Amino acid sequence: MNGSAEEYVAPTDLVPCRICGRSFAEAALVKHEKICEKAATKKPRKVFDSGKMRAIGTDIPVNHTLRPGQKPKPEKPKKSNWKQTHEDFIAAIRAARGGGEGPPPRSHIPDNFKQCPYCNRNFSPSAADRHIEFCKTQSRRKAAAVKPDADRVVQPDKKSKVLLETCHLLSFLYAISSLAATKWLLSEPFYHHKKML
Repeated sequence: MNGSAEEYVAPTDLVPCRICGRSFAEAALVKHEKICEKAATKKPRKVFDSGKMRAIGTDIPVNHTLRPGQKPKPEKPKKSNWKQTHEDFIAAIRAARGGGEGPPPRSHIPDNFKQCPYCNRNFSPSAADRHIEFCKTQSRRKAAAVKPDADRVVQPDKKSKVLLETCHLLSFLYAISSLAATKWLLSEPFYHHKKML
């Protein structure tokens, strides 16, 4: 066989398999039917769902994952408040031009937003739960940091006293030594000795 197309002869006596219907040469059919019969009697394998496996251990609900070829369910359209947003926008433009009287109006806050009791800002329901916990801990920290301890008088311990006294002594000795060094440099014999050189 040289690899040319002329030498290849297609088998003409193909026999179909009685289980799957595919056609084989008689010699191959005997072996195929044994394998095909085993495969047909086996319990079908479960289809592996990679979406479910990715969703395990996260906050994604397992029933919201899509299988290959499955289309997502159309979500209900959210209630739009475009008219209120538009009116707020127009009012803000008029106030910026100076057409309106008084300060510019506050933007409209949606009804489902929650107000933080600590900082008085407004958040969507899902963000409000997270923010309020955070803001609560922050306000406690700030209150603890600002609150003076007037009742508490700090008494230095023995180590602190010794360290403080040592620092005072060292600074005193340094001052004396620098003063002595200055006096020695300006002393009469040393000064004349430098002049002679």
